[in-house]
Amino acid sequence: MARQRHEPTPPSALRPAAVDDPAAALHRLLRADFPCAACTQFSTVGRQELMARLERVGAKPHGPHDGGALLLEVLWTCTSHVRPDTAVETGVARGLSSATMLAAMEANGSGRLYSIDLPAIRSEWFEGSKVAVPPEARHRWTYIRRSAERELPRLIGRLGGIDLFVHDSLHTYGHMSFEFEHAWEALRPGGVLVTDDVFDNRAFDDLVARLPDGTPWLVAAEPVKGGGGVGVVRKPSMEPGS
Repeated sequence: MARQRHEPTPPSALRPAAVDDPAAALHRLLRADFPCAACTQFSTVGRQELMARLERVGAKPHGPHDGGALLLEVLWTCTSHVRPDTAVETGVARGLSSATMLAAMEANGSGRLYSIDLPAIRSEWFEGSKVAVPPEARHRWTYIRRSAERELPRLIGRLGGIDLFVHDSLHTYGHMSFEFEHAWEALRPGGVLVTDDVFDNRAFDDLVARLPDGTPWLVAAEPVKGGGGVGVVRKPSMEPGS
């Protein structure tokens, strides 16, 4: 896997449906009612609150490694409706995605998030690690400062099964494929896999191509010009037609 990591691969061939509302499509994938009050509330105030948190701790409100608006909305929606007992995330940086999922878990009244991250060596990013996650949210959080390649299989082995997986670490074909393989096997029926920067390579293309027909998935593009994309796939449950 390590040898594959740096091999160039073509960009994703997947494209979002231009005529659809990503929020509505995601709720259909999750088999949830749309619109819903929880998601409407986050779309209007959730990201602003996260930016205010960064400003309060003396950090610039926007950074190149922060989760984009689309990713954060997707994570809030998935956490709110999947209601995971156990979620695993790779890639933390300043912790906007972690803070989003933890806030949704608190609203749910249940759940624990395990986040794997190896902060960048550059001091400004190393020192800024996790600053978006408020202390009062950390009782549901286990932060693991190690590489995902080393720790993800061990963590999944200890947990046994997971309900939500989020990739936002190294965006190369080899590494994303590695994470998807381990996470998909660990997902319980009805669980959801989310990936950021889905258009960078064909790892997500290859994942959905080998899944059984009818497995629900979608891709959506960040609304800003030149923004990346988010991919979501739900593991079918045991129920007929799921």
